[in-house]
Amino acid sequence: MGYRVAVVGATGNVGREMLQILAERNFPADDVVALASARSVGKQISFGDKSILKVQDLAKFDFKGIDIVLSSPGAKVSAEHSPRAAKAGAVVIDNTSYWRMDPDVPLVVPEVNAKAIAGYKGRGIIANPELLDHPDGGGAEADPRRGAASSASSCRPISRRRAPARKGWTSS
Repeated sequence: MGYRVAVVGATGNVGREMLQILAERNFPADDVVALASARSVGKQISFGDKSILKVQDLAKFDFKGIDIVLSSPGAKVSAEHSPRAAKAGAVVIDNTSYWRMDPDVPLVVPEVNAKAIAGYKGRGIIANPELLDHPDGGGAEADPRRGAASSASSCRPISRRRAPARKGWTSS
């Protein structure tokens, strides 16, 4: 039995990247839902090389039965919809700036403080900073609460660097 996953902001660059990585890593999902604003409803978006998802309206979506929400729609949208998803029982992993300063929401950088993930149970939301990585492979000096790197002009988004698959996932 796999997870039911919703990707909020699926038509944006980060959302598309999330979908691509889920597919590449063969993440154990029985169902993946692409969510975005009303203006994107009905658009088709790739999920890996073989699947196409039809974008659904975030504002009208019922999160009941969704296990995991990967969210990167922008701070204002996340402020409105992440609590709604968490209230329905989903674990929300949010990549926007909105939740980073909330003391009741753990800010988790897996390579740094993975154990902090246990704190999500209070709000049902996990903040994940938009970290940057230097092209030479060294990490950017960043304040993860702001998502700001010390030298953004010499950095690239970390999502463009493919990390090895986690145990239990494959990257076939």
